[in-house]
Amino acid sequence: MQELIQEIRRNPRLRLGAWAILLILLSYAAMFGDDLLAKQRQEYIAATKQLSERQALLEQGYWKERLATANERLAQWYGMLWSAETEGIASASFLAWLKRKCEEAGLADSAIQMLPVTEVMIGRPLWKVSAEVKGGMELKKLEALLRELDTAAPLALVEKLKMRKVSRFTYEMVVTGYFIAPQAATSARDRQ
Repeated sequence: MQELIQEIRRNPRLRLGAWAILLILLSYAAMFGDDLLAKQRQEYIAATKQLSERQALLEQGYWKERLATANERLAQWYGMLWSAETEGIASASFLAWLKRKCEEAGLADSAIQMLPVTEVMIGRPLWKVSAEVKGGMELKKLEALLRELDTAAPLALVEKLKMRKVSRFTYEMVVTGYFIAPQAATSARDRQ
């Protein structure tokens, strides 16, 4: 290292080269710093603009009204759902209800097979309970069943309906109900 320093002191071309390298490095650092400052300035301006927009939104007075409307709609939606303490009870209730609806429509010979229950968390448990219903088809009876399902008090959805003729007319459909755990059951489960 000592030899390099002595050589730079003796040779003016090496000194000039070292100064040129140092000047290039300093100019690169200055440009990089300028780019960094420009980027930080743009981020600051964007953050300031976003903050002012959000403050303007907060100052608007209709947010409480919108929250009340949203809560009313959520309560209506919850009112359309089935209610059950557990997944198993939800599945059994739905199966019994669906069998009864098939019998009322005159399709008692329909085969009902429960599909796997899907759980969705929305603050409290929500279960998607589905069943596959298959049977011989009499159009008026199937129409009666579909009408019953369409006007069901707790929400029941027909997700799939297939009708075909092999040797006789048959139908196949998937019916789904959404079950929510009662509030009291959920809070007791959360405490455990």
